[in-house]
Amino acid sequence: MHSESRIVRLVIATIFLISGGAAVRCQLPSPDDSKGASSANLHGSITEVNLPSISIRIKSNGRKIQVELPPNLPIFTVFGGDGVQDKLLVGQEVWIWFENCKRGRAKTPVAAYFQIYSADPDDRSSSTQKQ
Repeated sequence: MHSESRIVRLVIATIFLISGGAAVRCQLPSPDDSKGASSANLHGSITEVNLPSISIRIKSNGRKIQVELPPNLPIFTVFGGDGVQDKLLVGQEVWIWFENCKRGRAKTPVAAYFQIYSADPDDRSSSTQKQ
């Protein structure tokens, strides 16, 4: 009897996992609607632009990280506009999502979605106003 209940629990857990009930899903934002999107993997400010790589100072811990931008990756603003990579500027506030919302094992992670607050590096979201 005891082993039967263990088997039933294992079967239920397996069904739950197969159905995706316990899986965390990655939802990249869409340019005009980020509702339902996963949280960004990085949030910070650009410290250096040397395409195809950029350096970001991470807001949460102050560390710098280098991120690679694929050649045709569009740059979106939080207001819905889009732009090109060669218009990126030091000081712009950014949010970056990686493929599958995971950094991966690459030394330099590759962005899957890249969003700036504004084309103006002096503009900041309300949570990161310059002092």
